[in-house]
Amino acid sequence: MFKEIYFWMYYYIKRIKSNDTPAFSSYLLICILQSFNVGTIGILVNYFLKVNIDKNTTVLIGIVWAVLLSIINYFLLYAKREIKFYEIQGC
Repeated sequence: MFKEIYFWMYYYIKRIKSNDTPAFSSYLLICILQSFNVGTIGILVNYFLKVNIDKNTTVLIGIVWAVLLSIINYFLLYAKREIKFYEIQGC
């Protein structure tokens, strides 16, 4: 699913003439959107379970999740971007 999202983001960002690196921009956008999704789940868990976590721990957890998602997305999407574009386009 993320392959297709990455491809469509790349496709539309590539059409913007002022953007020199559409592949990297798509990668960053997917990382940011996934981080927001994980953060939303964290907020819901905190609301329903009344977990008391201080601000420093919350920031540390957020940074760890963002780095983890960035590493995973790098190896799954960005590092193999040329191969995936050909797979999705059917070439």
